Amino acid sequence: MAADDIWILGIHMTKFGKHPDKDTIDLASEAAMGALADGGVTMRDMGILAAGNLMGGGAAGQQQGGAALGGAQ
Repeated sequence: MAADDIWILGIHMTKFGKHPDKDTIDLASEAAMGALADGGVTMRDMGILAAGNLMGGGAAGQQQGGAALGGAQ
C-alpha cells in the first residue's frame, strides 16, 4: 500500500432535523464516533479523520463542523 492511499472505513450521519439540545460539537462527535464504529476502528487507529457537511452552509442554520473536529483526539 502506498503512503498516499486513502481508505473510507466507515460512515455515519446524524438524524436530519432540529437538535436544540445539541451543539455542533455534539453532532460532529456523534457522526465521528459512529463512523469509527462502523469501520471497526478507534481514534488511536486513525492517521486522519475527515468530516463533511452535505449542505456546507447553504441552508439556514447550517455550519461546517470540520473545524470543530480539528482538536478531537
